[in-house]
Amino acid sequence: MKIAPLVIVAVSGLDPAFNKQRPIHHPVQADALPGLESLFPNHVRRDPALFNMINRKLFTDAQGKRRFNPIGDDKQRAIVDDFICTQNSMFLIHKTSDYDAFNTIDYTDFALNDANCNVDSANLAWFSVDAANLNWSADSDWTDNSGSATSDASTIEYVAAIIPLDSCGTTAELGTNDAGEDVVIFKNKIRNGAYSTIDSINGDNPTHNGITTDAVVDFQVQCSYMASYEMNSEHQTEVAMLRDELDTDAGDIFEFELDFLTPAPGKINPMTLQVDGVTMEKVLGDHAVQVGETAYAAITLKTPNDLIQMQVDGCRMKNPNGAAGMLSYDFITANCPDPFTSAKLINEPQSKNGVAVVSYTMFEFVDSNLEAFSVQNNYLECDVKICLRDQPCPGTCAAP
Repeated sequence: MKIAPLVIVAVSGLDPAFNKQRPIHHPVQADALPGLESLFPNHVRRDPALFNMINRKLFTDAQGKRRFNPIGDDKQRAIVDDFICTQNSMFLIHKTSDYDAFNTIDYTDFALNDANCNVDSANLAWFSVDAANLNWSADSDWTDNSGSATSDASTIEYVAAIIPLDSCGTTAELGTNDAGEDVVIFKNKIRNGAYSTIDSINGDNPTHNGITTDAVVDFQVQCSYMASYEMNSEHQTEVAMLRDELDTDAGDIFEFELDFLTPAPGKINPMTLQVDGVTMEKVLGDHAVQVGETAYAAITLKTPNDLIQMQVDGCRMKNPNGAAGMLSYDFITANCPDPFTSAKLINEPQSKNGVAVVSYTMFEFVDSNLEAFSVQNNYLECDVKICLRDQPCPGTCAAP
């Protein structure tokens, strides 16, 4: 994050740009903010997981009461900044009480990378609370960490934003995490954007009453997600089982579904797929395909994103009960279908973002341990990776 240096020279009278409506001068009680929905009522349905996580972390006090409670673990200091990542959004909150420069910034000056995502779009909130009304561990603690840089030292002020993963100027790039694993990194920022756009007529930055507040505010946020996943028809995305334990770090992964498909004559709805001229739908429950018939399966990114695409690197049938242990046969390898099983790989059928369909001629394993079974209980396993939509996925099949 960045706050540009600002030098104020004292002159007679008050700075004419001084904002009397700055939230720090108009605090509310913590009880008046029982949840994130108090600040962002229009976003609750768009990302309920985000609201659940933030309400547990920032809007629940030690007694379990719902109220704004941005107190750190030591209960003696208010959080300075924090962010949370979900499948849909990034959330950023930053304490602005300490910045005198914000006295000359208006609420409408704030925007994200895309200046159209601003106060009018309901992506941002600037607010303050009565510090004495929070749950400090001692009565005097709040006096040392509230609005000490302002004349209103009894209030704490924050700016917050809900940032979609694939709009509002969010960018995506590939990178690696500390463990050397491939990740997709989404980035955006809170800035003062109302006067940062280019004047299309004069070709320069417009000003506001002879001044510009461009680049005074630059609070950055980024969320990283794993780029490679393994899933199977029994357990879906393997890491998704850790979601409850991940809690506020749940944004580290994307969630996928791996489902067999079956013909659904006459059904046309958003959940069906047209595959090889046949309307298909996901199988609910157990599914059996005869040897020699064609099996179909869909791999779906549960939350599609316009900045990324999904590549199926491998798929295989497996059975753990072979005489020598695990039996496995790959019918998609290195993104290339296996001709022996007439395998096919269809990326984004009907232009559906985040969907891939695989098909193959059903086979069975030749193994002495399985001879007694009339039906082999095999399962499907697939490997996918996430890459950027505006670039070719690395490792795409080069076969004709």
